[in-house]
Amino acid sequence: MEMFGGPVAERLEAAGRAVELNRRAAAGHSAGADQFGLALSLQCEGDAFRSAARFSKGAESVAAYQRSRDLYQESLGILRSLQNSDRLSAAGKALLFTVGNDLADNGERLRSSTLPANSVMPGGAR
Repeated sequence: MEMFGGPVAERLEAAGRAVELNRRAAAGHSAGADQFGLALSLQCEGDAFRSAARFSKGAESVAAYQRSRDLYQESLGILRSLQNSDRLSAAGKALLFTVGNDLADNGERLRSSTLPANSVMPGGAR
């Protein structure tokens, strides 16, 4: 997050804290509401990273899109699990659709990025 400054960094930090709080709540309970809360927090943090990616360039942008994609995938996994166990509300079904679209958009943006093959992203990843 240190690569992003100002309001973007603050949004990423707040979203990260929300995810951690929801992870703790969901870890102790398998209730659908706790799991849905975690999925929603993951989607919000994914949105924050996607916004950060739009305001950055090169390797920083790619890294933010990848982080966003990972968060969306985790959110989708939780939502699909709730759907498969018939514990997904109407709001959850709408979120499932939204997160799926967000994930598809991130995939397109990552595929169209022009990062050279030998570039090193923040954190040393390639």
